[in-house]
Amino acid sequence: MKSRILVRALALALAFGGLLAGAQTGAQPGQKIYATTDTSTTIGGEPVFRLQLPLAENPAKPQFVEAVFLPGRGMNLLQLKAFVPGKGVISLLASPPLNQAKAKLDGPDPYGNEAFKIGGAFLLPYPNRIRGTLSADHRRIEVNADGQKISLPANWKGDRPGAELHAMHGLILRAQFGKAQLYSLAGESGLTTGLNAGNFGGHWPSQTDVKIQARLRGDLLDLKVTAKNVGKERLPMAIGMHPYFAFPSGDRKQVRVHIPATMRAPATDYDDVFPLGKLVPVKGTRFDFGAEDGAPLSTGYFDDSFTALQRDAVGNVEVRVTDPAANYDHCYFQGNQGDPDVRSAHKELCRDRTPVQSLRSIRQESLGRAGHGCCFPEAWRIYDLARAVCNLRTEAGRDPA
Repeated sequence: MKSRILVRALALALAFGGLLAGAQTGAQPGQKIYATTDTSTTIGGEPVFRLQLPLAENPAKPQFVEAVFLPGRGMNLLQLKAFVPGKGVISLLASPPLNQAKAKLDGPDPYGNEAFKIGGAFLLPYPNRIRGTLSADHRRIEVNADGQKISLPANWKGDRPGAELHAMHGLILRAQFGKAQLYSLAGESGLTTGLNAGNFGGHWPSQTDVKIQARLRGDLLDLKVTAKNVGKERLPMAIGMHPYFAFPSGDRKQVRVHIPATMRAPATDYDDVFPLGKLVPVKGTRFDFGAEDGAPLSTGYFDDSFTALQRDAVGNVEVRVTDPAANYDHCYFQGNQGDPDVRSAHKELCRDRTPVQSLRSIRQESLGRAGHGCCFPEAWRIYDLARAVCNLRTEAGRDPA
């Protein structure tokens, strides 16, 4: 059994003003394309992987210049940088500088929870929450996974006193991927790395090998995650990603969101956020983001899963975030299973959207059960779980989960 998730990030026409203070370039004009292992800093006992590209001479359009991965923390995509005309090189993910990330991730963190609060964590063999029977020492939960009894770390709970401990966001947050095959080609750099996850420390059925491939070009970042069952038992598997994207304006209230969904799955409350096991319509409610120009986030709080997603003629779903104050448009695409025609269609959609100039970022294609999370400052996020659910959460000053 294999499960795979492919994430595509496209940087297309985007207009901003002024260079961000403290922005650093991933490469200078004329510099050789390269992929490197940066041994100057280790996080989780492993060095940092950098994929970089040179800037075009006299660049007139956006392009990616650097992607930074942390193999000692489950291959977390710590940062993605792009050149933006009029603004220079900016960070596209809401992550701290490398030295601060090291202090955060190498500090006391037995379960690796800090890894899903920054950058873009890969989540497997499950994203989101799993409930079960709590052990006497309050460190594990016992659950039934695909007919098999397993024990999972009880690594999360809500903020309310007495909130239920549960498992969340998978078992590779502290995994060490180690060495990678790095390559540089004309206009492209990339890497392939793997993890012999086995039974995830005794927490999951069968035996799993994980492979992560990354490919950086000026107009895209492709991320492909493959989980392969190399054991003799059935292997339940869900793959997700949990990136945090930066809002250019910093003004969440005027941001608009478009989610083409007709139903949502309500939860117990906004603290535990455990699904109730039913669906309700969104039309005419504050959860209705289906209009073509979306609806404003304003100051409302959301932590809700949306489903019955409406697809276009070729089977794609587009979730869009627009930041009018920054003349910024961000789209998340979920496509069909590797169809090259779908890719071409999305390139045209990105290229033709006006009048808002756009950065198209994060495109997912999946085989099997897959999940994806997009997170922004002030704890704003979109999830796409099991290929049919989109989860929207937003609240200022709250720990992301």
